[in-house]
Amino acid sequence: VIEVFDKEKPQIMIKGDIPATLKVGESLSVPDALLFDNLTPVNKLRLYIFVTDPRLVMKDITESGRITFERTGTYLISYLVYDETGNCSLTTFNITIVEG
Repeated sequence: VIEVFDKEKPQIMIKGDIPATLKVGESLSVPDALLFDNLTPVNKLRLYIFVTDPRLVMKDITESGRITFERTGTYLISYLVYDETGNCSLTTFNITIVEG
């Protein structure tokens, strides 16, 4: 019996740009991501996208892919991908929201 241990994290490549600054009331459609892994097929990788607002409230936007910014401050956009063995990778972006 040959047992394969997968210790390699999947990879995330963002297909587009996330702006560094936006204004209150503006919306953002987060770019799609290309996912890669050494063993897990792409269709079996799990991707989650979260936004954390300045009050540290986290919202899952995996399905909608869209966020409207309602207050000033720094927001964190997080892309998290898991492979079938539980290895994960995280890519994050900060967006500063200013008064319009």
